[in-house]
Amino acid sequence: MTSSQQAGFVHDGATQRACLWSGTAASLVDLHPASATSHSLAFATNGTQQAGTAWIGAVKSASLWSGTAASWVNLNPAGSTESVAHGIFGTEQVGYAVIGGVIRAGLWSGTAVSWIDLHPAGSLRSEAFGTSGTQQVGYAYINITFMQHASLWDGKAASRVDLHPAVSTASRALATSGTHQVGWALISGLEHASLWSGTAESWEDLSLAVPGSWLRTTATSVWSDGSTLYIAGDGFNNATQRYEALLWSRPLETCYADCDTTTGVGVLDIFDFLCFQNSFVNFEPYACNCDNSTGIRCDIFDFLCFQDAFVSGCP
Repeated sequence: MTSSQQAGFVHDGATQRACLWSGTAASLVDLHPASATSHSLAFATNGTQQAGTAWIGAVKSASLWSGTAASWVNLNPAGSTESVAHGIFGTEQVGYAVIGGVIRAGLWSGTAVSWIDLHPAGSLRSEAFGTSGTQQVGYAYINITFMQHASLWDGKAASRVDLHPAVSTASRALATSGTHQVGWALISGLEHASLWSGTAESWEDLSLAVPGSWLRTTATSVWSDGSTLYIAGDGFNNATQRYEALLWSRPLETCYADCDTTTGVGVLDIFDFLCFQNSFVNFEPYACNCDNSTGIRCDIFDFLCFQDAFVSGCP
């Protein structure tokens, strides 16, 4: 879902049909491909394209649409007996393909031949659920434990980062903003909504911030407006005995070294250095009190302070 578009499916009594909406029931667009032999399902949209799956012959095939049934593209990779596209962002789609009898996480960029296998060496099974366009998240089954471990990739199998918390018996990452990842971790047999920022050690149990008594919670999406981090999900409320939507929010940590944000918030480059230098020369408060010294005074210690912040990078 985006602010202007929703993707899903309807059941016409015999067949599930991928569909697209733009905020009202009357706006429904039927995406069901003409070549589909049974069901089709849409799972995600980036606002202009939709990702999902459709049954073509006997093969469940990862699918991509651009707003109409006629625009349907079959993403099923060569050699795959089943595939699904779970998520989409920009020009990238993520999901899985079954190759050689193994469910393998992967990503596409609009065509079947663009398929990139993210399946880690030695894993029994893996899937990808979300992408930021540069990061992909999901899980991989690890042989040692035979349990799923939340996983993070940056476009290749060898890049996988294991996000699995030490206190958890299983975990899964469902969405990423490019800097933060969300999903759930299984603790004492129950799912706990979870937040990461790129490492297993950064794991945070979001269920602790939810008042009341909850059987289980999970986080399914994450985004920011540059100053605030937002996380959406759901949980089972023991008091009401029903599943309820949840929303977490918190201020984002500021990154002092990110003086120039034209290349993106939290992205450091030579322009940030030039921005600070210009501020320093003009005796601006931003540059003149990096080292928290008393009064607004630009000196070598402020310059060294910025240099240290730049080398440390953004959180």
